[in-house]
Amino acid sequence: SGARTASWLYCFDKAGNLTHQDTTATSCPTSPTYGYDDASELESKNGSTTGWSYEKAGNETAAAPAGGTARTGESWSDYNQLTSITAGGTTYQAKHAGTTNDERTKLGDTWFHHTQLGLASTTAGSTDTGFVREPGGTLNSMTRSGKSYYYLTDATGNILGAVDQAGARTHTYAYTPTGAARTTPTETVPQPYRFAGAYNDPTGLYKMGAR
Repeated sequence: SGARTASWLYCFDKAGNLTHQDTTATSCPTSPTYGYDDASELESKNGSTTGWSYEKAGNETAAAPAGGTARTGESWSDYNQLTSITAGGTTYQAKHAGTTNDERTKLGDTWFHHTQLGLASTTAGSTDTGFVREPGGTLNSMTRSGKSYYYLTDATGNILGAVDQAGARTHTYAYTPTGAARTTPTETVPQPYRFAGAYNDPTGLYKMGAR
């Protein structure tokens, strides 16, 4: 019938920082929800600065996101690689290959195995998970315990779900424009790729390429 089923309002300051977001309002408020310092580092929500901190290089050391998992104890290498983070009461140690963030080799008890096309598989304890990619690196499917799950994506690369070898739906996801879950995900087996085709960490953060 043409009726609108969902809407999002995003407000920004002159530096391009997000100051407010809403699903019901039609105009930006006079008082911003999110506040930033002179380096455009997020430092407050609704006037409270509790939970946010950064180190000298500008890397986040603690965060208290709205509706998300609080992060503390974030530490960084001399190459600005995340080496440790505590989220949801669990501490994860991270390792990388080389001096960039492109190729992460371990987070917590999960090992990552890469090829030139991207992440090829993970090992967590006794569980191996494989990722089949097309020649350009685009995700095609996930394999685990001898079964394959084929990804369903939209034009922007969001993982909308997956089907099994018989074509039956096994996974379903929906997102807001910034990547938050709109509905509770449904999964036959856990799989990590979500918004924009990025890897969703157990910390609540997305691993997006070199970030």
